[in-house]
Amino acid sequence: MKTLCVGISILMVCVLLICGCATDESQESTSPSTRELFEMETVSGTIATEGEVDWYSFNAVETNRTLTVSCNSRYGNSPVDFMITVYERDAQGDFVLIFGKSAPEDAAEAAHLAINVSVDQPKELFFAVRDFMDDDASDEIEYEISAFYSDAVVDNSSFEQATEVEIDADGACPTDSISEVGEVNCYYFYIDTDGVYQIIVQYDLWINAYLPVNLGLELYDEYGAKIYEFDGRQPADYVYGILVSLASGGYYLVVDDQGQDDTSPYYYSVCVESVDVSELELNDTQARAEPRTPDSEGYDLGGSLEYVQDEDWYEVPVPEPSHGAFQTLVLGFHHDFTEGIPDSLANQTDPGGYQIEVRDGVGNTLYAHEHSVSATSPHHIQISTGQVDVLYVVVKPVYETQMLTSLPYQMRAALEEVSDSGETENGEEVLTILDSGGETIVGKIYKLGDVDNYQITVPTISGPRILEVYFDSFEDSDVTYTVHVTWDGFHKIISDRNGTENGADEGDHFKGSYYLPQTTGFGTTVNLQVGDDQNNDGSDMEYILTVGVLEIPESVPPVPGSVDNSGPATVYFDEPGERVAGDAVEVTVIEYDNTSQPEFNADTNRLRVGPLDINDQWQSDWVAGFVDYEGDRDIFQLIFPAELTDVAEGAPEDWYFDIQVQIYAPPGIVEYAWTLFRDAPPPNNNLLERTFWQDTQGEIYEYDYAGEGIVAGWADMEITSETIHVTVPYGDQEFWLGDVWSRSHFYLSIQDFNRAVMETVWNDVLERNVPLPNQVPDNDWGNTNSSPSIAPYYFQVTVTYHAGCSYPDDPDCAEP
Repeated sequence: MKTLCVGISILMVCVLLICGCATDESQESTSPSTRELFEMETVSGTIATEGEVDWYSFNAVETNRTLTVSCNSRYGNSPVDFMITVYERDAQGDFVLIFGKSAPEDAAEAAHLAINVSVDQPKELFFAVRDFMDDDASDEIEYEISAFYSDAVVDNSSFEQATEVEIDADGACPTDSISEVGEVNCYYFYIDTDGVYQIIVQYDLWINAYLPVNLGLELYDEYGAKIYEFDGRQPADYVYGILVSLASGGYYLVVDDQGQDDTSPYYYSVCVESVDVSELELNDTQARAEPRTPDSEGYDLGGSLEYVQDEDWYEVPVPEPSHGAFQTLVLGFHHDFTEGIPDSLANQTDPGGYQIEVRDGVGNTLYAHEHSVSATSPHHIQISTGQVDVLYVVVKPVYETQMLTSLPYQMRAALEEVSDSGETENGEEVLTILDSGGETIVGKIYKLGDVDNYQITVPTISGPRILEVYFDSFEDSDVTYTVHVTWDGFHKIISDRNGTENGADEGDHFKGSYYLPQTTGFGTTVNLQVGDDQNNDGSDMEYILTVGVLEIPESVPPVPGSVDNSGPATVYFDEPGERVAGDAVEVTVIEYDNTSQPEFNADTNRLRVGPLDINDQWQSDWVAGFVDYEGDRDIFQLIFPAELTDVAEGAPEDWYFDIQVQIYAPPGIVEYAWTLFRDAPPPNNNLLERTFWQDTQGEIYEYDYAGEGIVAGWADMEITSETIHVTVPYGDQEFWLGDVWSRSHFYLSIQDFNRAVMETVWNDVLERNVPLPNQVPDNDWGNTNSSPSIAPYYFQVTVTYHAGCSYPDDPDCAEP
């Protein structure tokens, strides 16, 4: 029997919840003004005024039936949150609430409300339509209300009472609905001939309505053993079905609501159709695997999946490779819908797909991949054959959801011999010991999961060094190369962060460099590992890994006289001096949100602004240095005299400083730039803030340095090697710091200009210019092995003091 008792229990819980929202009309003993509603009649109305309630009456005279009351709105985003409630009269003539439903408040979807009422004896029912909170109205947004008996006359809630389905009924398929909470509908069909059959359960909707019911399907043989179960997401076009291989005999199909907690006024049909297929259980097991004869380019393993149990097994013999070589199985897979993916798949929320597996001779899975039906690109793999005589390639459907049509596919397989000097004959990696002068290694990530491990030992040295790692491959491949660098507890990853695989160059080119402190004892051991970023691709293409250890220069020449005729002193800010406080340089540790180096030592000695009168200028010495490694930046604290700011008692209230930086560098690979940061206020002192100021005077100051603070100026914007000699700002442009930041500390940074964006293009969707990534890696640093040779930077800061004004062009400026 149908699960009516469960439905009534759920209804009673909902009644208790809704009673708190019901108005006094649920207790009225007088009859409201009602309009009589007849079976299958649809009536339209509106809630035109706040607090309005539209009443309808219905004479329910058919007993032991289920009456469905439906209330739907025509539009989404309605100001009215429609609510329908059902009442009956008790012996005293009072209204008694049976059940109610409301649309979600401020819903984007149109309201679709349905209430099922069990009619156990003739009675008059009353329906009320209103706004949920009685505080919204609209005379334009209509609703439609109707009532109809929705239960089937025949109870098919068990196998014994199952509704019979005729095979190939040409559209004369039985219909049914889920009219009660927890309802289960059973069907029976008999098959005379072994074959593949399509079982389709489909709603015949005249509107694209929201359905609260998501059907579940279960298929059983005549002995009650379950063959198939669908419990996936609701399909977009409300078509549920499978292709299944069935032997002759009887079968039961069970249809219900997956959640067992809702009903639908809409009917579905159940059809079973025979299907012609190209193959049936020909190569569905390893024992029946189909050997394919190779052609000149390998093996053609194309075929088609015809039913949910279908498995296509292919046998690929593996001959012995040549001496010293390794062998891989190269597999390329793509769906074969030559005229486009059928609508029956394209319209599905989750169309399923193909499960591709490679197994060894005893059936162990060496590789598995799910390839979606909707995937537009082929899937390629390259895996080691290992020490086996035969491999099996298996294709089967992914049918956790549905399978509505056959799934054709194209697949090619080939055996390739690979020669890799970085591998031994049994496939184990060799650790290569490199000397400190540098080493070039040629290797391959030749198979799925392949990694190449190397080791460099930096001997005991008298000072710190820079470790450089360069990676290059010169042909396109499926491998997304990644280099892991590990030493003394540090772990760095080098990869193609600039997308060069899409650029003019073929292959990948990227690099990294790291600071190695002075070592004692046995020196520093550095481990390097080359692999694919997800270990899911291999290639016969070679890569070149170049590793070197460089000394840090001990000095730089003075700034040329052609740059500054006055010839001020040139002071050298070297990397060891940045990290260790000494007599000549005072340092303070500051923090910065930067992945390459989160902490820097700031020089607090070089940029101490001297005593100044109004409109006086102060000029620093020339400071020289290098960007020694990737991500390095040299940071100098810009310290102003306390007596000129309101930090000290008696200092002017209004003031600002003009700041200019002259920067020079001979031709080199580093595009030097300068940046100004503010120290974070207490309690986060010594933490550099990303942004603190933006100048609207000129475009030159509006560039965000890769999301890492405000660029106050720059020098070399080109990736070509050229001399840098510029003063920024220049001309009428201004860069200033005013009294609004009177108690702040400021830090000037010199670093490489990492040109991550070369240009912008117009985007029609966003209606604005969007950046294009630079296709040439530009994370540069200075080093002795560069070409051209190493190029230091030289900079000089000029500060002009203004009192009585808080900023240039201050309308309240009191400066004479």
